[in-house]
Amino acid sequence: MFDGAGFVRGVLRKRLAARLRQHYPEIEVTTGSTDPLGFDLVVNATPLGMKEGYPMPLEVSRLSARTFVVKLVMKTETTALLAEAILRGCNVRVGSDMLFEQTPAYLEFFGRPSTSADEHRSLATLQYQ
Repeated sequence: MFDGAGFVRGVLRKRLAARLRQHYPEIEVTTGSTDPLGFDLVVNATPLGMKEGYPMPLEVSRLSARTFVVKLVMKTETTALLAEAILRGCNVRVGSDMLFEQTPAYLEFFGRPSTSADEHRSLATLQYQ
């Protein structure tokens, strides 16, 4: 039986690893494990763990308080995964923070007047579901 999700993870891991190695030749990129123990950074770019009752993308009970947990989904501010990470003392970032931090670079790249990420954040009127 074809494991489409496994195939996609493999392709994405290879592409990400190739891009990162351009700048960090010694970096190790791994996927496939749901155990976050020992990782300094965990990034979730899937809908897993988005809402209460959804399966989690990792074993949240094994998160260390020193782990930085990021979710890239911008539909909700604090997902079920982030809520669990916060309960375990993790430093977290929500998806909109990524947008705020990247926008000044986008504006500058396209030759538009720029602003700081903090100013952009203060002007935002996000409405989460």
